[in-house]
Amino acid sequence: MSDTSGSEELSFAARHHRMMLIEPIKKQAFTIWDIPADWPVMLRGLLEKLFCYSPPRVPDNLKRSDEEHSFRVRITEMQRLRLRKLQWKLAEHAAEIQCDGKEADGWEADLDQYVKALQDDEYMEKRSSHARDPFLITGKRLVDHHVLETVLGGRCVDPNGSPIMVRGPWEQDVEPVVAGSREFFPEA
Repeated sequence: MSDTSGSEELSFAARHHRMMLIEPIKKQAFTIWDIPADWPVMLRGLLEKLFCYSPPRVPDNLKRSDEEHSFRVRITEMQRLRLRKLQWKLAEHAAEIQCDGKEADGWEADLDQYVKALQDDEYMEKRSSHARDPFLITGKRLVDHHVLETVLGGRCVDPNGSPIMVRGPWEQDVEPVVAGSREFFPEA
């Protein structure tokens, strides 16, 4: 029985990864131990003062409705879900070849997709070590918070789930696009 059908019921892989995709987060109180972890933010503040740069004013539609709570979406977990679904398909193909004695249609394309997905996974793992992990949509970042608040609209709130504590500071201004910026300061 195929797990990859287009039915409304969640596949085994989706059921397995479902509760790890979106996590509630809460701003952790600032402590003296946060200073070394947040030195780039402090350095940026110093440079802004030295060069008389002030970040753009935050539009009203991006202001946080809750300063302490938000969510994060782990895109890497979606990649794991993708790999698990491809593994399922490849296991079906292997069973069809060995047990049924017939060559499964499309097994080569599925194998190519699996290899590509593994390469993507390695790339994602490498990029996750950067300060602004592009494979993490987090309410800690102001624009991401707006995206999550708009998309989720309260539907993924688990009253029994305890949030993951996330160190501050949380962004209060608009940062560069998802993948970052090539310029430190915008042009005047």
